[in-house]
Amino acid sequence: MHDQLHFPVTVEEVKNTLFSIHSYKAPESYGFQPTLFKTSWHIVGNNVWKMVLDAFTSGSITLAHTLFVPIMKIDIPHSFKDFHLIS
Repeated sequence: MHDQLHFPVTVEEVKNTLFSIHSYKAPESYGFQPTLFKTSWHIVGNNVWKMVLDAFTSGSITLAHTLFVPIMKIDIPHSFKDFHLIS
């Protein structure tokens, strides 16, 4: 068992772990629910696996290409708190 920790994480391990999570759980109010990744696995799966593999290798996660889109909560926003952030 201990020797298996030296092997890189596989696509199957990442997919099986993700698919074992309840579909409508989110880490935070801004988090993506697992159902998004499950239904689009055929599109995003390889990138998700690479991110997890990189995290195990480097010890950190880097999201270099993230676009944040502010969605207004109210008609006339007065501060940053008046927006939802969609990334």
